[in-house]
Amino acid sequence: MSTYDIKAYVRGMVQRSPLGRTPLGGKHRPDHSASLLNKYGIDVVFDVGANNGQYGRQMTSMGWRRPLVSFEPLSSAFRKLQSNARPFPNWQAVNVGLGATDGQADINIAGNSQSSSFREITSAHTDAAPTSKTIGTETVEIRKLDSIIDQYSKPDDRCFLKLDVQGFEKDVLEGALNSMDRVVGLQAEMALTPLYDGETLFPEMVEYLESLGYCMMCVGGVFADARTGQFVQLEGVFYKQSEVGQLKRVA
Repeated sequence: MSTYDIKAYVRGMVQRSPLGRTPLGGKHRPDHSASLLNKYGIDVVFDVGANNGQYGRQMTSMGWRRPLVSFEPLSSAFRKLQSNARPFPNWQAVNVGLGATDGQADINIAGNSQSSSFREITSAHTDAAPTSKTIGTETVEIRKLDSIIDQYSKPDDRCFLKLDVQGFEKDVLEGALNSMDRVVGLQAEMALTPLYDGETLFPEMVEYLESLGYCMMCVGGVFADARTGQFVQLEGVFYKQSEVGQLKRVA
C-alpha cells in the first residue's frame, strides 16, 4: 500500500467511520479486535504501556484467561497495575518499559499519567489536552522484548503485542525484531499529526509493519481533538499476512 493509498484510505475512513468520535483521552474499542485473538489462536498477550491496567481489566472482563503480561515502567502507575492484576493468576505485571535498547531511560510524566512518554510531548497534544502536560521525569528500566521474551512465553507460543507507548511504538518494534516470528498479531496507536517529537506517523507505520509481513485488519480506537472534531490518532490492529492468507485458503 503506497503512502498516497494510505492517506486516501484514512480520508475515506474518517468520512464513513461508524466509530464513536471520542475526545482526546477517550477511546472506542470494538469487539471485533478482541474476537481476532480467538480466531488466530493467540496464547499470550503482551500489554506494553499498561499504565494502571485499563487494557488488562478490559481483557479479563471479556473472559480472557490465558497469559497476559503487562509492562509498565512508571512506578506510580505500576503500583495500581499490580493491584488490578493481583486477583487474576494469569495476569502478570512487570515494572519495565520496552524499547530498542536494554538499560535505563528517563520517562516524561504527564499530569494525566496515560500520556507519559519517553518522547517529548508536542504543543498540539497539550493544547488539545492540557492535562497531558509534563509535570516531572523518572528514570526507569527499559528492555528489548528480544532480551526478555523467553521469560514470559514459550518458543511455540502464538503471541499478540499491544502497544500503547505514546510515540515509542517503532522503538519497541525495533527491539523485538528477533521475536516477531512469535508475534502473530499486534495493536498499535498511530498518530495522524505529531503528538510526540520524533514519533512515526500513521502512513509510515503501516508501511513499516507491512515490510515486516503484517496487514491491517481493523481500526479499534480513535483519538479526536474535542475542540475541532479532527481525528489525531488511530489504533490499528494488524495480523501476519501469511496467517490471513492461510485462513482464506481454508475457507
